[in-house]
Order: sequence, then structure tokens, then C-alpha cells
Amino acid sequence: MITHFVCPNCRSDLELKDDEYRCMKCEQIWPIVHGIPRFADNQISWSVFNEDIALAVTDIAEKENWEKAIEIYSHTLGAYTLNYIKDDSRADWHVILPIDSDATVLDIGSGWGNIALGLARWCKQIYCCDVNMMNLRLLRARMRDRGVYNVCSFQYEPNDFMRLPFPDSSINVVILNGVLEWMGVAKIDASPKMVQIEALKEIRRVLSPEGALYIGIENRYSTRTLRGQRIHGELPFVGLLPRWISNLITKQVKGEQHRTYIYSYWGYRQLLHQAGFDQIDFYMPYPSYHHPHYLIPLKPAWIKRYWLDNLSVSRTRKYKIFQRFGLSRLPFHWLSYSFGIRCSK
Repeated sequence: MITHFVCPNCRSDLELKDDEYRCMKCEQIWPIVHGIPRFADNQISWSVFNEDIALAVTDIAEKENWEKAIEIYSHTLGAYTLNYIKDDSRADWHVILPIDSDATVLDIGSGWGNIALGLARWCKQIYCCDVNMMNLRLLRARMRDRGVYNVCSFQYEPNDFMRLPFPDSSINVVILNGVLEWMGVAKIDASPKMVQIEALKEIRRVLSPEGALYIGIENRYSTRTLRGQRIHGELPFVGLLPRWISNLITKQVKGEQHRTYIYSYWGYRQLLHQAGFDQIDFYMPYPSYHHPHYLIPLKPAWIKRYWLDNLSVSRTRKYKIFQRFGLSRLPFHWLSYSFGIRCSK
């Protein structure tokens, strides 16, 4: 277990004094705000509530109760969003990761702590980090109300190549669930892919030799994107195009760049190899990585076929025809909505 943070800039020891961390080498000062270390100069203001309501929800959650705060303002949310922020079963994929009672876990882009709640009982320590301080304050209130005491939170800098305040090889498991695609939005003079690769390299640095990174993310060429579904607010079908064309169209229509890059099965393999990961295993979360009721390994192939033949989709008339002509053995996972990816050094 990590007993202290290190400086994100120079990785030297930090001295805790009053309400701040001070680097012993470069003398950088990192304040503690609302009891949360802030290793950031900027933040992204993101919440499922608008800004005024988010402030009110945070105030009630900290002073009274997290559930009460959400209940009071639940009428401002749709049913899907409300279920999404309250669901603490979204970490059911933990069984494929090296998590035990001595493990230290880092959840990057932790939001309101759904995943941390699902993992807390299985590991020794969880570090939750986010680019938004309000999310972290709500997370702390939620953990307090649920009696979870092995979760520590901090804020990280969004406009960077990911600087983590941990020594080398100090984390057993890192989680990037619905986060990797958003890293490209950083205000850096570099391509989204380069930002993602550098962030993955930093994650690899802090991973222990036997550690693992888990990524939950959409598939660029899924059946949904091929039908025109808007992923991360992008224009329909734009994400399917070569990057320079999608960027040109997005600039013309929306006045901004297309930077929320997602990839295909082979694209993720290439990205992770470039970041230095050698062992990469793919899974198909069903129905999606947001709600992984099933986690289907893609290798060996017979396991994937077994699951596809026994899930509810296999009872449709169309799938029966596919089976009859042997088409069900084709690599349909290339078109799945999302992937769960387990990576190790």
C-alpha cells in the first residue's frame, strides 16, 4: 500500500504541512481542498446536473446524506442517468483482474464512485481521481454514508499527458472505464492519439510487474456507429471516417475539433502496443461496458461462440439463419458495441 504521494512533476517526496503538499525538490505546492489533494491547475466542469443544481446536491450530500441529495433532485435527471449514477454493480469485471486483500487500485476518472464501491470490499486501498472537484466531493460523501474507509481521492490535471502522484510500480490495478476516449480532449498541442499514448505510458509506469490495466470503451466500428448513433456527442457517421476528414467536418459544423477518439479491435491493439503493453486480452461486455452483465472472452474462439449461441440474441430468427449457414462463426465481435480490455506489462 502507498503511504505517501510523490510530486507529479519531478516524482520527489512530498511534505504534508497544514492544508497542502510541498515538493521537497522542485518546491511546487499542491493544495488540499475540501480534504482532497488537488494535483491540478485546471479542471473540467462536468456533472449530470447543471452547475447550480450540482452545487446544491454537493452541499446537501456533504452536510446531510448522499442518497437524500440525489433523491431531492432526481426529477431533473432521466431514468437511465439516475440508474447509471446509483448502480454500484458496474465493476463486476473485477474477477479477471489481480485484485486481492493486499491490492492497491487506481480508478482514473472515478466520477461519483460507482466502480470504487464495487471494488472496495475486494482490495486493500483504492485511489479515486477525477478532473472535477465536485465529483470527488460527492464521492467522499457517498463513501462516508456507505461506511467505506479504504478509498482515497485526489484531483488530477486534465490538460496534460497524465501525471500521476505515485512512485514507479506502486499500483496493482488501474481502471479506465469510459475515460480513455476523453483524454484526447485535453488542451494540448498534440493529436488525441498522442495524448492517449502518453497517458497509457504513465499508467504503465505506475503499474507493478504483475499488475493489470482494465479499459472499458466503445468500438469505433460497432453496429450502432454504423447505423449513425452519436458517440460522445460527435456528428453521426463522422467517427467512421479518416481522422483528418472527421476533424475537418467537425470544425465546419461545430467549430471545434473531433478529439474523442475511439478505435476498432485492431486499433486498440496497436495503441496499447505503442504504449508498451505486451499482454492484451479482449472481452465483449454484454450488453455494454456500462452494464457488464456478462463478460465474454474473445479467445479461445469456442468460448465466444458458446456465449453467442446461448445469449438472448441467439433466439432471434435472424441469428438462427446465421447458425444454419455457419455464419455465426464469423468474427462478429469486430462489430460489438464495446470492449473490455485487460492489459499487462
